[in-house]
Amino acid sequence: FDCCSNKSHHQTIQTSLHSVLHTKMSDRGEEEELYDEFGNYIGPDLESSEDEDEGDDDLNAAEDEASDVSGDDDDDDDAEQQQGQLVVAQDGTTTTTANPQSAIVLHEDKEHYPSADQVFGDDVRTAVLDEDAMEIEQPLVQPLNTKTIFKSHSAAGTVTNDLDPKNGKHTKPPFVFDDAYLTLQLSNETTQTRRGICVVGHFHHGKTSFVDLCLEPSFRQDHNSNNNNNKNKLLFTDLLQTERSRQMSCVSTPLTSLFADARGKNYALTLLDCPGHAQFHDESVAAVSATDGALLVVDVVEGVMLHTEMVIRAVVQAGVPIVLVLNKVDRLLCECKLPPNDAYYKLQHCVDSVNELVQQVSQGRYPKLNPAAGNVVFASALHGWMFTLESFANVYLEQQQQGNGLGENLSAHDWALRLWGEAYLDPQTKTFHKTAHACPSSGSSAMATDDDDDYDAVPPTIHRTFVTLILEPLYKIYAACLAEPERDVNKLLRGLGVFLNKSQLRSSAQPLLQAALRQFLASAHGGWVQACVRWIPSPKQAAPAKLARCYTGPVPVGGGERNKAAIKPSRRVRAMMQCQPRGPLMIHAMKQYASSA
Repeated sequence: FDCCSNKSHHQTIQTSLHSVLHTKMSDRGEEEELYDEFGNYIGPDLESSEDEDEGDDDLNAAEDEASDVSGDDDDDDDAEQQQGQLVVAQDGTTTTTANPQSAIVLHEDKEHYPSADQVFGDDVRTAVLDEDAMEIEQPLVQPLNTKTIFKSHSAAGTVTNDLDPKNGKHTKPPFVFDDAYLTLQLSNETTQTRRGICVVGHFHHGKTSFVDLCLEPSFRQDHNSNNNNNKNKLLFTDLLQTERSRQMSCVSTPLTSLFADARGKNYALTLLDCPGHAQFHDESVAAVSATDGALLVVDVVEGVMLHTEMVIRAVVQAGVPIVLVLNKVDRLLCECKLPPNDAYYKLQHCVDSVNELVQQVSQGRYPKLNPAAGNVVFASALHGWMFTLESFANVYLEQQQQGNGLGENLSAHDWALRLWGEAYLDPQTKTFHKTAHACPSSGSSAMATDDDDDYDAVPPTIHRTFVTLILEPLYKIYAACLAEPERDVNKLLRGLGVFLNKSQLRSSAQPLLQAALRQFLASAHGGWVQACVRWIPSPKQAAPAKLARCYTGPVPVGGGERNKAAIKPSRRVRAMMQCQPRGPLMIHAMKQYASSA
């Protein structure tokens, strides 16, 4: 009986195994029919995900109904939510029901670093500032699509689109001369009274404001008074609405006007105000190639910048002379609050930096810029004053006529040579010395001699003439107008020969400074014209060098008889070199400028 039962049992196991193997083979066959040889699904259509979502929603709704009916389930859920939290017992002890790490925390709720309150404590107030809160889609400079002309001026300054609302006619020109007189100056055969000058420099170093400052003496008195009362700047060469709104020059703008030097002689100068941004460097290069000289404007606080170096290289490559303008001198007084001696060293450092770069680029072929030589201008376009050393000497020469007696045997040129560098004025003997120790009133000559070892240790009480005669009077005017009452300001200015009315004395600081300094340095305003006339050649003098650079035809080089015999200049070349007004017409196109016609 046992043997038969065991045999039947083995048969039953074999039958079961055969059925399992048959089932697996059938399942594998069905799977092979659902997918092709590349693994792509080829079976019947599956149920859509929308049906599954509806089924899941029904299931969730059923579970919610079940949970609402059963109150025990809520208790169970509360017990589950309490897992992983700290529970405080009645005796004050705390126990952990579960590991907090097992709790599910969202990504935005994770704390990778301790907060400021955890680090510094609750008694410390902390503030977190974002380094850059600007969106990536927001541009740094908002685009402006306006291309309209703001206003245009004629040669004599007539505003072409400013109409009188009463009679519908153009307003009166703000200039003291008319177009006929300017045309007469430009049409004469001599070129000694004409210059073409480009105003170049770095971005926001005050080139456009300096051009406005140069134009102020040419305006009528009523126009200047209205402009002083207006808070907006004139910006005479910013014609585009884009330039006005962005407060930056985008294109170079030419302007021809009459400018008077320190002696009152008029010159017809064409100024090209160039943009200072490095992206508009091509405007400066074209202006340098089209003019006879360059006015290099440098901020005394910032010094030589990127575009300053680029402009100097372009000027040296074009071979035109340079006149340096140290602008924004008022920043040394009002912003930096430097003492007069430190301000002098800062100005000297700016001059030395420009000279070093010019000499490096030109390989020593350019003359050095020196305030005593007259090719450096000191200016403050914000407060409306500028001067050269020779023009500032005219201020003391005018006071000499009032009985001052200082420098009565010196001319303006001799004065300028003693207003820069190692030059010291003894206030008692009124004599100039090369060192402060050599002045008798300094006290060093009585305390030490040249052979004494303590000679250098004696502190001199006399400063350089530029500090004593130029910077200290400016510092006194600034200090009085910014801090002193009206009575003290009037007393100080009257001692300097400056007479202001009550409305000017009672005005705010900036209009008061402009009125006082413009009147104090009125005779020194034309110094920049004298510097340009002296250091920038006339068109006739600059014609041979410009013709050698620009003209592609045969040009005689040098002034020797051998070169003249080798290359005989043609009539056209000879007319261009001598700037003959009745010679053949030659046009040198450098750039197209917009016109109001």
